[in-house]
Amino acid sequence: MFLIKLSDMQGDSYTIAFNFLADDGRLKVHLLADVELHHSQPYYIIRNFKTIGRETSSGLPEIRLKRSKGLWVHTDSGKVSDFGNAIGQAIDAYEQSQQAN
Repeated sequence: MFLIKLSDMQGDSYTIAFNFLADDGRLKVHLLADVELHHSQPYYIIRNFKTIGRETSSGLPEIRLKRSKGLWVHTDSGKVSDFGNAIGQAIDAYEQSQQAN
């Protein structure tokens, strides 16, 4: 459904790069996004979405995700989305790579 590339930043903030398949897989969107772990609850703030290869923001709003019963859900609605799952799987891959190091 998507590919994941990872890039380190400082501390609990990092950048993920992933391909999101939209329109039932007919459209592949290559995106970068900054991820920040908010420790107190915990949840992830994802912002600064950019299309890979471009320096300007895509205009997508900041979103907040958390794990709930093994699923990635939006903190405001508690619902699962394909976009949230793509981001969540990229976060999981990053965290697993950090544990392996």
